[in-house]
Amino acid sequence: MSAHKKKIMVFGVFDGLHKGHQFFLREARKHGDILTVSLACETAVRLLKNRVPKFSFEERKKALLISGLVDNVIMSDEEAESWVGLSRLKPDVIVLGHDQEVLYEALMRAHKYFDFSIHFKVAEAFEPKTYNSTRLFHANEYKV
Repeated sequence: MSAHKKKIMVFGVFDGLHKGHQFFLREARKHGDILTVSLACETAVRLLKNRVPKFSFEERKKALLISGLVDNVIMSDEEAESWVGLSRLKPDVIVLGHDQEVLYEALMRAHKYFDFSIHFKVAEAFEPKTYNSTRLFHANEYKV
């Protein structure tokens, strides 16, 4: 009989896979067996960051999979806080980035309605003054 594999889920844009993202994904991996990224679709990026991503969804997905740091990548829900992907995956653990307070608050409002339990973890920041996605985006300092 095989043991239950612990599923981990993270959320993000990953518009250029920098060292801070890589650190975050390695930290997330420590909390289970199968790591899935809910990757923000272009609509969500425009809503959340008020900009268009530099790289397409497919380019960002490919970079994540090629990195070997994740097992699966799913597209985020286009409708904010609908949690369709989350409800399908039913992760055991959600690992949040140190700067994902808004997402954490939304998950706290919603998780009581899920028919499964989730443990929440927050990853440490990795050199946040250097590896900050918004700063790197505007400085044009990273690539997929």
